[in-house]
Amino acid sequence: MVLCSRSLLADIVKIKMEHYDMSKVRSQSAEEYLKAFFEAELKPIWPQGWIQTRSVALFTVNLRKI
Repeated sequence: MVLCSRSLLADIVKIKMEHYDMSKVRSQSAEEYLKAFFEAELKPIWPQGWIQTRSVALFTVNLRKI
């Protein structure tokens, strides 16, 4: 389950970053863009306290390096 969740999260992050890269208007850095998306759209899906923004931020930073 955890491996599947990470794989799906990686896919979502890659898609969002492709969208960010294609965007012409950027009022946020890539990290701010992902953090805002996570807080607004993804975090509410998980049970409260199950996942932290910091953990996802570290995960997404590592994905960006790939």
